[in-house]
Amino acid sequence: MNLEVASYIAGIVAAVAGVWSVYYARAQVKGNSGKSAPPTAADGTAATTGVPLVEQPFPATPPKQEEEPCNFVNITGVPEELVLAFKTTDTMFNKPKRDAALKALIMRSVQLGYVEFSIGLASRMWHKPTKDAVLNYIVEAALSANQVQLAHEASEHYFNMPNKDAAKTKIIGHVSRA
Repeated sequence: MNLEVASYIAGIVAAVAGVWSVYYARAQVKGNSGKSAPPTAADGTAATTGVPLVEQPFPATPPKQEEEPCNFVNITGVPEELVLAFKTTDTMFNKPKRDAALKALIMRSVQLGYVEFSIGLASRMWHKPTKDAVLNYIVEAALSANQVQLAHEASEHYFNMPNKDAAKTKIIGHVSRA
């Protein structure tokens, strides 16, 4: 029992020492920014600043700037409802449910003719087989609309190389028939 109490106390002491060392290091970095060497006294020892470290405040952190989650969100012509649905879906924590929601959103955006937006949505998917299946749907939809460039762009996002090769074969076959 005594060893257990001693280990708890040692853990607490180590945690306090770790926090103090981080605090001390931050203060040293703040005090030395822009200087080539720390201040020294006349006898060559390190000089003290006269302000205890406890009284030095932490620097204020800058406010977070809200950024667009992805650059494909700015594609012109995409309805605001689809963009808002993506932003909502992209913040979901449960990855399988998020992928299912993304898949439904991709299917809808392809039906509406926003293939480029759908490719960006597919790039955010986590589960690789589901992602490849959705990309296959996008490639086929792009080829049926005779959008070979978008089909090629979608084929570049495959995870599984045989699936990627199969998509590229479909694209080559479509071009050779045209």
